[in-house]
Amino acid sequence: MNFEIFNQKLNELKLKGLVIPSYYFTIDDKTIYTPKTIAELFHKSPKVVREWFNKGLKKQGRLPSMDPSRHKVTGYELKKWMYKKDIEKLADDDKFQNQF
Repeated sequence: MNFEIFNQKLNELKLKGLVIPSYYFTIDDKTIYTPKTIAELFHKSPKVVREWFNKGLKKQGRLPSMDPSRHKVTGYELKKWMYKKDIEKLADDDKFQNQF
């Protein structure tokens, strides 16, 4: 399941008992997030979040910034980036696999 379909079916998947990280429901797609606000959401330091923009993580790559001189990302792109990490855990759940 690609992110766009997942994002459309969030509530349906939750109702079927799939455990979905809460940030998919609390992060607004159109809001612009900075390292400070992302750090608060994920209980990380702003320095760690800036590394997500600069170096990235193994599985997810770099967090895409909408402004090359300042680290900013829309909620939609942030959730899409997190989905790259979460998909493996979600795919292990039978309730997720039964969606196809």
